[in-house]
Amino acid sequence: MSDARVQYIQERLEAGLDGFSPTPSVASFLDQAKNKQVLQDFFKGGPDSISKLVFFCQPSPNEPNGKNKLSFITEDNLTGKCIYFVCINPKGVDAKTIETDIAYGEILGTPLGSLQTVLQEVFQPWTDHNEVLNKCSVSDWKEYVTSMGKFTNLVTEAVHSLDMLTVPENRASS
Repeated sequence: MSDARVQYIQERLEAGLDGFSPTPSVASFLDQAKNKQVLQDFFKGGPDSISKLVFFCQPSPNEPNGKNKLSFITEDNLTGKCIYFVCINPKGVDAKTIETDIAYGEILGTPLGSLQTVLQEVFQPWTDHNEVLNKCSVSDWKEYVTSMGKFTNLVTEAVHSLDMLTVPENRASS
């Protein structure tokens, strides 16, 4: 594999999916012609490029043996692990600056916890580097930051309140 950008994504996926044994393997998945094109569309930058890659690795409903299927984003609910890459450089992804051109993260857990993670680790960094949003008026930007902060805090409080909930013993056994 000669493209350092593809190698970067492959290494992050393999490390993030360690123990999940996806089918196909990460290398085979990335080597498929249609997926190579998706990666190139992600790397190129510009208004007609793909700004995010979202990989799912979870049991396939069509596989009775319970193998974890590796795929791009699906309509299915997350039951396994999700790994995402977001291009934060509007000019594209350069092999020399890949770590500053891409935001990377993993999601595993409850949907509400995942929402919290996406807000804090994907959406907020994306908005901070989005040239269009950075051109809005100061008052609009302040209103956005205030509203987004309130929403993120609300989700964080909800996650913490769920963590504190316990099922009473007499109801858990029924």
